[in-house]
Amino acid sequence: DARRDCATLTRGQRFDAWLKIADRLLAACGVAPEPAKEKKRPLTKAAQRIHDGEAMEAALAPARNKITGAGFEIDYLEVRDATTLATVQGRYRPGLRMLIAARLGRTRLIDNIEV
Repeated sequence: DARRDCATLTRGQRFDAWLKIADRLLAACGVAPEPAKEKKRPLTKAAQRIHDGEAMEAALAPARNKITGAGFEIDYLEVRDATTLATVQGRYRPGLRMLIAARLGRTRLIDNIEV
């Protein structure tokens, strides 16, 4: 059962699957995909910058630019409280998650990472 298989994937495995889908979509559009580790980098760099104390919007801006520059249309890229999903402003505190939803063509890709 596909749902059971998806439920057992680790976050890293889900993200790798997300990247493979994005690569296929980019290839279908005639765009050479970047190596997977280059695509992961904008989100992980933003999370690290927030964790290191940088203001959230300032840390998210380069990631937003890199992702849109790769042809994605971002529905949202934001930091929320991991428990309540309340909007968070300012700087790092424990218990945060970065949430992203982006479209490439008609496909919507969704992920989240710990900050």
